[in-house]
Amino acid sequence: MKLGGSPRRLGATAALLSVVLVGLIPARAAGQASDPRRFVCDVLSAAGLSDDGGLEATAYTRMLVAERARLTFDERSGVLVRELGEGALAPRRFLVLQRGGARGDVVARQIGATGSATYDVLRIVVSRPTMPFLYLEGDVVITGACRAD
Repeated sequence: MKLGGSPRRLGATAALLSVVLVGLIPARAAGQASDPRRFVCDVLSAAGLSDDGGLEATAYTRMLVAERARLTFDERSGVLVRELGEGALAPRRFLVLQRGGARGDVVARQIGATGSATYDVLRIVVSRPTMPFLYLEGDVVITGACRAD
């Protein structure tokens, strides 16, 4: 392959390539995801799946609300920690499917769930002032409000 040509032609080719290459580099547009954050989320309600397909309070879901359970989610590492009273349960690793911004929610699913074929899913609506969240933990639905820490 022979490279060459007039300086004018080479300059025009270089300019065209630079425009194409710059177009391939993602730019952060308005409304895109912000830098990863750490969210602290207070559980306000919880219910389990009933035998008839509805949602019902169970001993576990009543405990979550009574003990003022809290979820802490690190958007950068994908680690979710569930806190009950003074203690914390083993952290869970999540894959962040979508980082939150003005036009999108934080969406993550559990990585490497063991013992069953289900995955937990977390959604935090960061575009709302109270940052409501929905956490599906197996057959339990947990909701509440978050704040960026």
